[in-house]
This record gives sequence, structure tokens and C-alpha cells, in this order.
Amino acid sequence: MVLQINIDERYRNSPRELCAILGHEMGHVFLDRAGIRRADTLANEILTDTTAAMYGFGLAMAGAYRAAESRRRVAGGFRIARRESNLGYLTPDELGYVLTRTGYQNIHRHLLGSDLHAARAALRYGRRRAIQEIRTPPLRNSPPWARLLYYGGRWLAAVRRTTTALDADGTYALEPAHVVFRCPQCCQPLRIPTAKQVIARCPNCDSRLPCKT
Repeated sequence: MVLQINIDERYRNSPRELCAILGHEMGHVFLDRAGIRRADTLANEILTDTTAAMYGFGLAMAGAYRAAESRRRVAGGFRIARRESNLGYLTPDELGYVLTRTGYQNIHRHLLGSDLHAARAALRYGRRRAIQEIRTPPLRNSPPWARLLYYGGRWLAAVRRTTTALDADGTYALEPAHVVFRCPQCCQPLRIPTAKQVIARCPNCDSRLPCKT
């Protein structure tokens, strides 16, 4: 198999961009050989970038992010214009999410150059979201402050006999005797009894999740 990659002239002397582009193309090769493809072109490209990030090109992809600010004097002060650019189909916060969920929780420490400060900031939101998902109650590794909030909500749900909804941004929903939360691996909603220590099994991805409900 011969793989031919056409690279824009402006990237040929930019090592970070070259690594990110090659990572994306290797993602295409991997998915093609595995027979994995989405019908929608954009969805397929997003899947390819996600694959490249998961298989080691995430740091290069993060390093290809650029941000620059310029100031122009106007009446009464300055007008600040910010220009951002990144390669690929994942936004910086999406890339931060993917990297954190696949084990690169401290990738921001590797972006040490002063010109990469903007990349660290851009990754931060997605990183926070991913950590929230993998450390949210009722998962056993959730932090003490989150555990206290969870216990308070569980007590109110039991006393008032009320049920909260698991909305798009929510991490869990409480019923009088059950908690509903999303599997941190595949986002499948799971419903398990409260006031127990259990190993929840996701029927969708077969993950085993230690929970303290």
C-alpha cells in the first residue's frame, strides 16, 4: 500500500504542524484497515482526529494550536483583536477532553514553550469536563467535596420523594432510592440503587465501575 500525502507549502517547514497532519493521515490508515468509517464526512474526520489523538499524536495536535492578539488604538482606548487557528477537526477544548479521557491528564505540563501558553489555556476547559466525568459521584474515586454534595442531594431526594433529571450537562440524577449517571466510558445512562457499594456494569461497553452510592 502506497500512501501519498499532499502537504500545503506553508506547513513544510513547521515541525508541529507536520506531525499533526501526519498523525491525522495515520488515523485514516488505521480506521481504513479496521473497516471503521462514518457515512457523514465531517463525522468521519472528527473520528480520525480522535483516533490520532488516542494513538500518540495528541501532543503534536495540541502544539499546532496558535493564538495571537493585536491592539489598535481607537477613540477612548484600544481595540483588541484575537486570532486563533488550529489544524484538524477537533476544537481545542474537544482535544483537551479526548486527551484527558484517554490518559493524558497532564498534557498541559508538556506544553512548556512560551508560544504554547495559548494551547494550554485552550485545552483546559475540555480537560476540566473530562475529569469531572471520570471523578463524579457515585464513582468511588470522586473527591470529598463532590461526595458531600452528592450525599446532601441523596438525602433531599429520599426525604422529599423527588426525582431530578439527567440533563445534557448534568453528571447524575437522584431518585428516592436510585441514582442515574452516565458511564464514563461510553456515556450510556446507568441506574443503580443508592446507599450501597457496588460494581456497576455498563451493558453497552461492558465497563466495570466501582461505585459508592
